[in-house]
Amino acid sequence: YWKKEVPVSLRNKTKDLIDVFIGSGADNFWRFTGVYGEPKWADKHLTWQCLRELKAVCDMPWVVIGDMNDIMFSFEKEGGNARPSNFMTAFRDAV
Repeated sequence: YWKKEVPVSLRNKTKDLIDVFIGSGADNFWRFTGVYGEPKWADKHLTWQCLRELKAVCDMPWVVIGDMNDIMFSFEKEGGNARPSNFMTAFRDAV
């Protein structure tokens, strides 16, 4: 259902990420990134590092959506084990 007259340029893709530039011209150009965050606690830093590296590529309007598999604050979690604060801090720093 995408309009053919709106150009989309694939910048990067992996099994957990798609990154595209959308539009043309300075006033109508933006970036979209869809992410599935690393679910393993020991590897979550890889998702955050990837987002930092993507941000370093350019400075334009950017929408990032997806399942980050993390929370920013403890009140966002109900039940189960408490999330270590250093994980939430790392997520907030990446955002």
